[in-house]
Amino acid sequence: MVRDRKGGKLFESGALNPDGSIQGNDNDADPARFEPHYTQIRSSDQVQIYESILGDSAGAVTTGLISTVGYLKDNRLLPHGFDKSTAEAR
Repeated sequence: MVRDRKGGKLFESGALNPDGSIQGNDNDADPARFEPHYTQIRSSDQVQIYESILGDSAGAVTTGLISTVGYLKDNRLLPHGFDKSTAEAR
């Protein structure tokens, strides 16, 4: 949240709803969708959520590990000092 000098709200993205869902999160509104990764947040309906989203062979969102063929999104933050290019494959 960004506030002005008097504490008034100027901009907010990703506020929590009373039920714990995130305002603007496409996945909370529709389980078949997910919030993309943003390089810059320009509006309140854009929410940066660091997560992995699994996809099935049709390219649809899935939570079933047996039907998963890969990631549709994986922008999780790596631990400090971790380098994917030098890490062991396993």
